[in-house]
Amino acid sequence: MPLVDLDSIMTTPRIAEIMVVRSAASAPVEFIQAICPHIERERTDLVWGQLQATEDLQLFLYGLSIRSPFENFAWDLVVHKILGFVLLFDWHHESACQEIKDLIDFILHKSAAPIICVADVGNQPILYREEIYRPPIVLSRRCRFTFCQSSQPATIRRAVVALLDMLLNEVG
Repeated sequence: MPLVDLDSIMTTPRIAEIMVVRSAASAPVEFIQAICPHIERERTDLVWGQLQATEDLQLFLYGLSIRSPFENFAWDLVVHKILGFVLLFDWHHESACQEIKDLIDFILHKSAAPIICVADVGNQPILYREEIYRPPIVLSRRCRFTFCQSSQPATIRRAVVALLDMLLNEVG
């Protein structure tokens, strides 16, 4: 008799958890709706959704709105479970650039998980933002940058795929 029942291991669904943090007053509902067919919302600053990615993989996205990483939130309990972070901010909002830089620094020190920093340009053209470069958003193998349009679900999905690619590159 084998010590481990391989059939039960192979049928146990695996769960991947991604946190989507938005530098704004409300949770990133549209972002999570573009990925997950069903979402739950308890408060204006918290939303979560689930996607059955494959037969044995469930993807959970937790959306949180936060102005500062130092707000009252249980980061130490959460960051160790999260496989990756999507940090979403409004490209056209002046203070959002600094808020996102602070959040990137904070998460890089709290977690080893990859980060994709996503600038939402809405339906406006992408304009040069000096705040991004002085001081710069620090990018690395663990932290990448991209743009999306919240009104275009395909651009949101591309941002999440970029994060998943980062996770797969870590493994492979």
